[in-house]
Amino acid sequence: MVAKLAIIAELLPVIAALVVGRRLSRPSRLVAVLFVLWFCEDLATELLFHLHHSNNWLPHLTMPFEAALLLWAFSLWQDSEVTRRAILLAVPIYVVVWLVLQLFVESLDRLSQYAGPVSYLLVLGVAAFTLVSKSARTTLPGWRQPWFWISAGMIIDMGSQVALNPISNILIATHQRGFALYQAYGAVSILSYSLTTWGILCERRHPSSGGSSSLPPWQLES
Repeated sequence: MVAKLAIIAELLPVIAALVVGRRLSRPSRLVAVLFVLWFCEDLATELLFHLHHSNNWLPHLTMPFEAALLLWAFSLWQDSEVTRRAILLAVPIYVVVWLVLQLFVESLDRLSQYAGPVSYLLVLGVAAFTLVSKSARTTLPGWRQPWFWISAGMIIDMGSQVALNPISNILIATHQRGFALYQAYGAVSILSYSLTTWGILCERRHPSSGGSSSLPPWQLES
């Protein structure tokens, strides 16, 4: 039941983005797009499951798009252009790593053992860096800024996913269902999505979420 609620909760950041409307910053727009992708992916996964088809292959295909959206979003929150470029550079590097792993290591009939955890750790590191670095530099209370809550939400979500895939593969290999595991993961996901939703709603008062009164050029709206 909790796992099903977690899928519905993926719509919360999307609804929040619609509430904020035109004031929504570019990073938060990318995060909202990510949640649309996650929701569609989970619906497709559920459909394949009920049709008694394998659904383990689907996350393999969407993984690079999800990582790219998150890294792009976090790059826009950086105060340093060098840091921003470094995060963006990680996107094509990860895509190459993902492709090599898919071709020579991964199996589409199982959850990702390598490319997934690499993606989660990468986003986890960038989210943690964003949270710490911007909290140290901002002149405004961090808890009033979108990047604060969205970074915290992604740290929780990516941290839980790092452990989920390997444990899930073990359960599949030993023919165990792991019901309690997925319910616990669903509860953690709902918490993560709630933090992200609150972060997006913060833009009703603080659009574009800069750490100071002036934004870097790459954060300005076109």
